[in-house]
Amino acid sequence: MKRHLLRCLLYPLMGALCASLLGCPLLTDHIVRNEPSFEVATRQELVIVIRGIWPELNDSLPGSTNIAIPYGKYYLPTLTELRDMVYKSRVYEIVPEQDLFMCADFALQLHAHVKMLWKENGGNATIAFGEAWGTRFNLYKKGIVILRGFEASHAVNFAVTRDYGVVLIEPTSGKIWKATPGEDAIHFVKM
Repeated sequence: MKRHLLRCLLYPLMGALCASLLGCPLLTDHIVRNEPSFEVATRQELVIVIRGIWPELNDSLPGSTNIAIPYGKYYLPTLTELRDMVYKSRVYEIVPEQDLFMCADFALQLHAHVKMLWKENGGNATIAFGEAWGTRFNLYKKGIVILRGFEASHAVNFAVTRDYGVVLIEPTSGKIWKATPGEDAIHFVKM
């Protein structure tokens, strides 16, 4: 408990100090590599990791929050745990009916299924899994069918894992890839 409290107090102080120092190992280890090293993270720690990948997200202006993380603590799954829950959900097997079941519906379904599977399997903290809306996901390169060169808003899922960092999940196929700064333009995330 004391270690966790100390870590929560030291992270903002070290972050401010490191922001002024070029080549700080704290920034290199957690932000640039996109790999959290702890099992349970606070809301504030998740915001720091998410902003490290998508700095365009803002959580500080009243009325313009585009990072919706309501709970205080989140469990960071391993990539293996995440992959198992995504495939057990079977959301990617749903066949859309002529634009009646869109990407946002798939993302919402997968979000709910993963959280439900996590709780059913004894998870005692909310899992760091949610939905992300944005553009430029470069989905064509990742093997996901979309019009080449077409920049449209799209909903996907995302998770913060403890061994692979921030990952994106295409809910219509179950495909998982590591989030890369500058590659995707995210305008809203919700856990």
